[in-house]
Amino acid sequence: MTPIKDMDGDGNIDADDIALQEASDAHDKQETQRYMAICAFVLMVCITILMCTPIVPEARVTALRGLISSMYFALASLCGAYMGFTTWANKK
Repeated sequence: MTPIKDMDGDGNIDADDIALQEASDAHDKQETQRYMAICAFVLMVCITILMCTPIVPEARVTALRGLISSMYFALASLCGAYMGFTTWANKK
């Protein structure tokens, strides 16, 4: 949390400044979560494309099968949680 600042420039920190700062912090948090979900989705797409090219040998994909599936599960969970919590927050 950032320290409370005088947001309206009147020289006093009042309830309006606190409310404005809290709204700004909530917006920053939502933006950060959105960027995390977008990056996770892009990473899943890039890895899928990379695995389908001849650059990565099939033996290496087979050897890393457990790690790759765990990574996909974690990244998909992050994307799904973001979408679910955003929908839930918008209905409140």
